[in-house]
Amino acid sequence: MLNHHLFSLINAPPGLTPAQLFLPMTLARWSVHGAALVLVVGWLVAEREVKAELVRFAMCAAIALLFACAAALAVQTLDLHAANREVIAGTRYLARGWLPDVPSRSVAMLWAAAFTAFGHGRLSVAGPFLLTLGLVVGWSRIYLGASLPGDVLAALPVAAAAAAVTWWARAPIHRLALRLEGTHA
Repeated sequence: MLNHHLFSLINAPPGLTPAQLFLPMTLARWSVHGAALVLVVGWLVAEREVKAELVRFAMCAAIALLFACAAALAVQTLDLHAANREVIAGTRYLARGWLPDVPSRSVAMLWAAAFTAFGHGRLSVAGPFLLTLGLVVGWSRIYLGASLPGDVLAALPVAAAAAAVTWWARAPIHRLALRLEGTHA
C-alpha cells in the first residue's frame, strides 16, 4: 500500500510535453550507459593501479546486473508482481521491458559500483556520485511510470550482494585486470 502511495506522489502528471520529459527520459535510459562510457574511457587513460580498480567496478556492475536479472526472472516465473502492477493507476511515459524491473537493474548496477567505490582509497570519491546517480535514476523511473518505489528499493540488497561477491573475489579480479593491462600495453 505504501509502495502505491509513494508511486502516486512521485509519478508524472498526464499530458507532459516531450521537452518536459527530456531530462527524466535521458536519466532513466542513458545514465547507466554514460557511467559505462566513463568507466571505459577512464580505463584507457588511467594509471596502472587505477585500471585494476576500474575493472573491479565493471565486474561489480556486471555481477549486479546478473543478480538483478535472476531476481526479475524469479519474480516473473513465480508471478509475484503481476497482481500489483495491474492495480497501479498512474501515467506511464516509459515502456516496461519484457522482464519486470524488480529490482531496478540500472539502479542496482550504479549502487553496486558505488558500494565498490567506497572500499577503495583513490576512487572512493566516485561512491557518493554513483549512489546519488542511482537515486536520481530510480526517481526518474518512478516519475515516468516504469518502476515502483519498492522496485528501486529492492536494488539495494542486490547491489550490496554484488559488492560483497566482488570483494570476496577481489584477488581473481585483480589478476584479470593485470592480464587486461598486459594485452592493452
